[in-house]
Formats: sequence, C-alpha cells, structure tokens
Amino acid sequence: MVNWGHIPTNLSHAGRSGFAALTSNDQYFISVLDLTSLVFLPAFRAFPKVPTEDGDFDEHEVEGIDLHPDETCIAYTNMFTSEVVFADFKGNRLRTIPRK
Repeated sequence: MVNWGHIPTNLSHAGRSGFAALTSNDQYFISVLDLTSLVFLPAFRAFPKVPTEDGDFDEHEVEGIDLHPDETCIAYTNMFTSEVVFADFKGNRLRTIPRK
C-alpha cells in the first residue's frame, strides 16, 4: 500500500488546470489527481527496483515531476540515473531519455 500520509517538504508535485501529479511520501510512487472529479488515478512505481550484487534492491526516488502542457502525459526524473521519463497517467512509459 502506498503511504500518502502527511505532505512532507520534500514531496515532488506538479499541477495544471485539469490535473495534478504528486509522489508518495517515499517518492517511489506517482499518482495523478483529476481536478475536475477530485479522483486519484491508481498510483504506479516510477522507477523499477534495481537488483544489487548482494541480493538486495536499490530504489530510486522521483526528484522532479511535471505535467505536459496539453495534460496528456507527465515527465519525471531522478538524480541517481538522471534519466527523464515521459509516461501516461497510468504509468506506461512513452519515452525515456537516458543520461549521456
């Protein structure tokens, strides 16, 4: 279950006239709020867990997020990989720009 809890000061969020996007407290999940109906779309994990050599996993937080001006997709990134991801509001990746 995603912990939305209270809104911490490090919460990533973005908004336009019809939608707002925000992250969970741990910044691993994103959900989009339809501002017309005030209904959250299902949350999705922004970045997959990455297996480590010791059998554990690394998880990458969303460091920046924004909604496209036409309100059809979101863009988000993290500081660890510096990749920029464009995804629809359900989390389906449309395009990823890797760090060079």
